[in-house]
Amino acid sequence: CVPAACLKIVTATLSPDKNAALDTIRQFRDQVLMKSQQGRTYIKSFYTHALAVTVLLAQHRELRGEFALLAGELAPRLRNITEGKSIVINHVMKERMENLLKTMEQKGIGNHALVQMLRGLRQDLNNRALLLQFGIAIR
Repeated sequence: CVPAACLKIVTATLSPDKNAALDTIRQFRDQVLMKSQQGRTYIKSFYTHALAVTVLLAQHRELRGEFALLAGELAPRLRNITEGKSIVINHVMKERMENLLKTMEQKGIGNHALVQMLRGLRQDLNNRALLLQFGIAIR
């Protein structure tokens, strides 16, 4: 599974409107993440770990379900960011994201690099200044 194919596999299982979701993700990557060093690091990390994350989601229905719910809730917000608007993520959603990442860490325990990446993402969810750089506020 090459990264682009992994993204399509994951998106195909998550979104009723697959093309729109893929377009939103690509726009967020190109218009927001590419503008900063940290964003480019996230992109590199995605492509490095795409296969491992895809396999993890394929193997664990509960992860796939929560991932699908969060992705569905986040997609319109990512679109807002690409349109130059800031978004707010409430503490409940942030906690759900942290719990998903933590569970993925536990399930991916044999892959040290993946676990480290997921742990880093969880830490970044608590870095308000970093999130604000991407137009995301936690309240």
